Amino acid sequence: MSCQHVTPEGQPCLLQDHLSDFYTTNGRNSFCIYHLPNNKGGNIDGDRSAWLDDRVNEFNEGLCELIGVVKRANEVLDMQGCIFPAGLEVTEEVLPECNFSRSIFLGDISFNGSVFTSKATFDVVKIAGDCDFSSVGFKGDFLLTGSTIGGELLLLSTKCKSMATFSGLEINNSMHATEAVFESAFVCVGSTIGGYSNFNDVKFNGTTTFLNTRFSFVTFNDVVAVDSFWLNGVEVADYFSSLRSVFNSGFNMDGSKNRRELSSVDFSDARFEDGASFMNRDFLGSTTFDRCMFRKAPKFHNTTLHQDTGFEDIAFKDTSKEAARSYRTLKQAMESVRSRREEGMFFALEQRCLRNNKSISASVRFLSWLYDATSSYGQSTMKPVYWMIGILTIFACVYAYLLSPVISMGASFDFGILKDAFAMSIKQAVTPFYIWKENSELTISLFGTLQSILFLGMFALFLLAIRWRFKRG
Repeated sequence: MSCQHVTPEGQPCLLQDHLSDFYTTNGRNSFCIYHLPNNKGGNIDGDRSAWLDDRVNEFNEGLCELIGVVKRANEVLDMQGCIFPAGLEVTEEVLPECNFSRSIFLGDISFNGSVFTSKATFDVVKIAGDCDFSSVGFKGDFLLTGSTIGGELLLLSTKCKSMATFSGLEINNSMHATEAVFESAFVCVGSTIGGYSNFNDVKFNGTTTFLNTRFSFVTFNDVVAVDSFWLNGVEVADYFSSLRSVFNSGFNMDGSKNRRELSSVDFSDARFEDGASFMNRDFLGSTTFDRCMFRKAPKFHNTTLHQDTGFEDIAFKDTSKEAARSYRTLKQAMESVRSRREEGMFFALEQRCLRNNKSISASVRFLSWLYDATSSYGQSTMKPVYWMIGILTIFACVYAYLLSPVISMGASFDFGILKDAFAMSIKQAVTPFYIWKENSELTISLFGTLQSILFLGMFALFLLAIRWRFKRG
């Protein structure tokens, strides 16, 4: 007898050469135990849901023996289209190239601690319970695509040397990949993942792509991404976070025409060492970028930010002329939600970028630099105060010099003259241009006029900074 199972590509069962027991259905067709149709209510061999624990254990033991035979023969473990009973466990095994495509698992499956020495394929499989690949080593490509998982997908401390693909998945519960390492490309396209998923402490060394994937709740905390990290078209129903993560190459979270909305998002303490893009998005909930670092100006074009958006203690390193548009977009976004402090911050960043645009006249760029140096474009109330204190001190020293009858290193220090000089400097600040009402030397009058102009300018900047800080409407 032989197994009459045939794959969609017309390939016969490759397991039958290693098996001796076959089962018939309807008195005509014969199958091996792995391809025997799951005929509920039929004979005890065909109805796997009726198998007792002893029968399931016997099945798994036979599978382990089969794996050993296939390995010794240096063949592919071709389990395409097989039907597995509940409780499949192949743990801490060294496995050859495997193909479980179109297989059905009626319960939980676990390959915990195993090593796949070559390609592992799980395309279009159906898993009723949890799927556990924790602490598994994949030395070849790992494909889990077009599949349905009734429970959780576990990839805890998993290590993939080659490409890992998780496209078209339907995971009813959640996906956990804490402390996993993906040495090559990671691809998750068009998947739907429910529950509370996490990719915390994961290291992505290759290009990482989560394209058009739906999450209910997901965290990417303490992630290290060496290559590009793409979250284009990702949808998150409840919450997304990437706390303390480091993205060493490009980061992209752009939306698409039908995939714009994001709920609560938290990137606190994340580092973006290259470009970051959040274009074409609608942030519907609390959005936090506190203490982030952006090496290049992030792009938020055509994006709507929530009123509860935070940029506390954030660091923007990019002041190139190309970055001006990015900061202008953020300035306008903050203006639309009446967030004055952040609006001023992005205005200042925009102006610093424009200073590096050589097509703007030198005089305008100098005035821009002067405004930045004296009050950070109206953002600092303390800078003008420091300048006023400095002006008082410097001009007091000038007046002391001009009032001294003798200037010599050997002369004694006259505190009386210094006291008078400071009094003159303070009076010139409190009563501008008073010096012309007194009978003073022309040189002292000219310095007094200059002091009044500078002090009044700093005082005006101080008042403008206060007005900007507490502006309403």
